[in-house]
Amino acid sequence: MNLDLPTILVVLIAASVVLGGAVLFVALRLQRHVGLLWWGAGLLVNAASYGAFALRFAGQVELSILLTNLLTGLTLPMHTVALQHFHGPQARRLSPVLVWGTVPLMVLNALLWLNDDLTRNTALGVVLTLQGLVFAWHAWMPGRDAPRVAGRWLLLAGTTAMVVILTLRTVYMLHSGTGPAQLRVPPEAQAMTYLVVLMALLTNTIGFVLMQMEQALARLHDAATHDALTGTANRRALMDRFECALSLARRGERPLAVLMIDIDHFKQVNDRYGHPAGDAVLREVAHRIQQRLRRHDLLARYGGEEFVVLLPDTDRDAAIKVAEAVREAVQAGPLIVGQLSIPVTVSVGVHSRVPPSQDPQGDQTADQMLQASDRAVYRAKAGGRNRVENES
Repeated sequence: MNLDLPTILVVLIAASVVLGGAVLFVALRLQRHVGLLWWGAGLLVNAASYGAFALRFAGQVELSILLTNLLTGLTLPMHTVALQHFHGPQARRLSPVLVWGTVPLMVLNALLWLNDDLTRNTALGVVLTLQGLVFAWHAWMPGRDAPRVAGRWLLLAGTTAMVVILTLRTVYMLHSGTGPAQLRVPPEAQAMTYLVVLMALLTNTIGFVLMQMEQALARLHDAATHDALTGTANRRALMDRFECALSLARRGERPLAVLMIDIDHFKQVNDRYGHPAGDAVLREVAHRIQQRLRRHDLLARYGGEEFVVLLPDTDRDAAIKVAEAVREAVQAGPLIVGQLSIPVTVSVGVHSRVPPSQDPQGDQTADQMLQASDRAVYRAKAGGRNRVENES
């Protein structure tokens, strides 16, 4: 195929500038851009590398080699930093030396082998491959709990394509030698390389923007299903999960238990210590409860100072043991809020049943179980608080 390299360079510069400008525009319009500024800037730097290569047609071969190596070397590290911003400071990240150390290597490579095209381009392929591996590591993020969704796979696909084409470019040059004096690289190899690299950058950019969208949707889902103060499930999520748990319990004829947990004298905590202290108490109580639960149990804030725990496959005796463990965990020590030491206890109501496979109550079963556990809480509070009561 006959590729017109100058025309391709013009198209690549225009495409990279438009794409980079669009990403920067979106980043500046968003209050939470999580790495888009770095990504857009990286695209513009990549566009500048194409312009630097075009200097060869003006006879500035040595300057073109130096600038092209520098600007090409900056693109993937800038995109790697964009990924680091996306993942946040808590995520694992490789040393900055691995991220940015390849840039001076690119410049040094150009200076040392300015007139040895084969060695320079072979070394260039090795350094860019290293950059691609560092970028792919941050894209995959080993140990990350979140699922690898579509955007992340696009990033990995684009990076793989980039590494493959650079490897093939090196092999082709070893076989074909160098190109015209002003290019130092066979035009067809350079044109095909730039085309595939641009496609990889487009794929990566779509992947990164998709990751932003997926993260935003995950935040919206989290806000819709979790209590903002305590981080536990909210009432809506509880009822949705309740219906699923009931269906599984009916199908397997297994017990399902509910704990209703009420913080004792919580109004006095707010009145005496203030609402910020009350909020801290709610968070700490939720934390202590969660520590006594299994992974598949559900803790939800039911309203005010009340929490509900859903215990699948748990009979009455086992549910009472969990309730006692929760009660003891909360009263084990005072809650420290700043300079304050606030003693807190809870009253717990327990209800467990095996929903019949043919349930005439239908959707009312969840409400009935919650009402039963609420009655048990009422008896626990009437009996002196800081205790567990069961409602059959």
